[in-house]
Amino acid sequence: MATKVEDTQRSASFFAKFNGVLNLPFIRLAACRQFAPTFMLAIARLSTGLLSLSKREQLLLHMQNTFPRWLSSSWRWRLFLWWKLPAAAFVGVRLVHLDTERCSVDLPYGWRSQNPFRSIYFAAQCAAAELSTGLPAWLAVRQQGAAISMLVTRIEADFLKKADQRLRFTCEAVQEMGQTIRHAVKSDEAQTLRVLSVGRLPDGSEAAHVWVTWSFRRKR
Repeated sequence: MATKVEDTQRSASFFAKFNGVLNLPFIRLAACRQFAPTFMLAIARLSTGLLSLSKREQLLLHMQNTFPRWLSSSWRWRLFLWWKLPAAAFVGVRLVHLDTERCSVDLPYGWRSQNPFRSIYFAAQCAAAELSTGLPAWLAVRQQGAAISMLVTRIEADFLKKADQRLRFTCEAVQEMGQTIRHAVKSDEAQTLRVLSVGRLPDGSEAAHVWVTWSFRRKR
């Protein structure tokens, strides 16, 4: 019983420090607690050296497998966007699919994403396309256990059709991004990758092609 009390106190102490470091509202960290009820306790144990290296690897693997499912909740997804990408949250981008093969997001047509010509503003389309490539890249970086910087260096786009309905942007280069990030971990040079995100209307016709060039580099 004493051990459980000590673990709880360590968890509470670490949570308080974690909250101060990130400078986030409590409600957001409370949502992180719901993501994995035992997660903060495990982190507290990690900080005190109570878990072996194999346990740490198991924890990282657990995060890798559960985080996409955690984002499948609409309110958790909105919370994540307002935390990391408030501009994408404002235009209403929604996560549709995320796995080791592809990532798809929806961009609704409405007053928040429109232009004066009654279609989706090109910048909103580029934001949604970038998110469909950046989300799996961000997760892959976090899984490496090394400090890696990621940066968009170029965006190219072809707008093929008037987007006056919901657009779904899909990136199918998730595996290639993972390989590039692993190469970045082992190299002192920046690794770049140009990936395509295709925006489709509800009838399946292609309305936009957006190429995003990412640069990954291990921090020194």
